[in-house]
Amino acid sequence: MGEPNERDLELLRHMLGIDKPHLRDPEPYRNYFDAGEKDQPDLASMAERGLVEHVPRQSGPFAGHWYRATDLGIRLARESSRRRAWPKAKRVYDAFLRVSDCCPDLTFKAFLTSADFAEARRSA
Repeated sequence: MGEPNERDLELLRHMLGIDKPHLRDPEPYRNYFDAGEKDQPDLASMAERGLVEHVPRQSGPFAGHWYRATDLGIRLARESSRRRAWPKAKRVYDAFLRVSDCCPDLTFKAFLTSADFAEARRSA
């Protein structure tokens, strides 16, 4: 089969909705990809290698070339997602930035030490 390249992994992560490196260990929440002409050759190649399967849709508003990840594709995408996840310190700082949008007077020190934000730090 050969190792998937970075483009394969990028498409698989997007297909599964696990393409955000600020999430610690995202769970796939979808498994589909509507391939346009630009992506069709990459996905056809991935189908030949057993990473995805083609799901033709002939009619209706969503007609086109649809693909979904195989078990192998899902496993490789999850491994790749974990490898590219941000380190804990960067995820905590990103959580601070998101919280500080709502609390503009919040300092990073207060975010790190306040019990009010313990869950935000822990889940980052």
